Amino acid sequence: MKKLIILKLGGSVITVKDNPFTPNYSNLERLANEIQNGVQKQNQLVIIHGAGSFGHIIVQKSGIDKGIKHPKQLNDFAVTQRIQNEWNAIVTKQLQDVNLPAIPCQVSSHVILKQGRIDTINLTAIEGMIKIGLIPVLYGVPAYDIVDGCRILSGDQIASYIAKELQAEKIIHGTNVDGVLSGNPKNLNSKLIREITLENIDEVMINLKKHSKDDVTGQMYGKIFELMGLAKRGIKSEIINANKAKNIENALLGTEGLGTTIKI
Repeated sequence: MKKLIILKLGGSVITVKDNPFTPNYSNLERLANEIQNGVQKQNQLVIIHGAGSFGHIIVQKSGIDKGIKHPKQLNDFAVTQRIQNEWNAIVTKQLQDVNLPAIPCQVSSHVILKQGRIDTINLTAIEGMIKIGLIPVLYGVPAYDIVDGCRILSGDQIASYIAKELQAEKIIHGTNVDGVLSGNPKNLNSKLIREITLENIDEVMINLKKHSKDDVTGQMYGKIFELMGLAKRGIKSEIINANKAKNIENALLGTEGLGTTIKI
């Protein structure tokens, strides 16, 4: 039986995050080739990518991540969705260019959030695509919220939900840092935390909350929050630096210890 791997590519890796609507084409091309080299016949794959400069800037300006408060935000909601669709098409094309059967998937068309958390989602089509050998490519996006009108469905939450519901073997998070660090990533004295377990999780989360800058998806704090729940279900996860050549390829091939491992 084939094993499912969830690969999350951070927006900070595949976009120029401080330059609105700008892909990092060199990283996209390299990562597409690494994924092609790392895909194994015994594995199934789902790719989820972050919004980066295609999402965070407009969301922070419009405030739609906190819900719909006035009519203008409805257009902001709609425009942001359109831009995310365009961004997903760019990512998917890069994957298709190296002969990966990557298919774009707009998850916000079949999900309902409740105060920012997934309430219901229909994964029947996604599961079917995986079974026939396609690689669904999903992405973080503003989505309908039954309480607030709109909230942000992060790629991290999508990755964890799909991993849980479809019983994935593991999640690989490709970020712009080596893994979870003991302090601010800009501080050279910050050290890589190789493993996060029940013994050190409280200390790790306090440090992450202290050092994380503003981000509509919660940054590293949100990642660990999602992944600890999966660890309790026996689903492995690792956070690695996708800016380093071959890291994603090696992780897909089964190499471990490339970054921070989350386990119970």
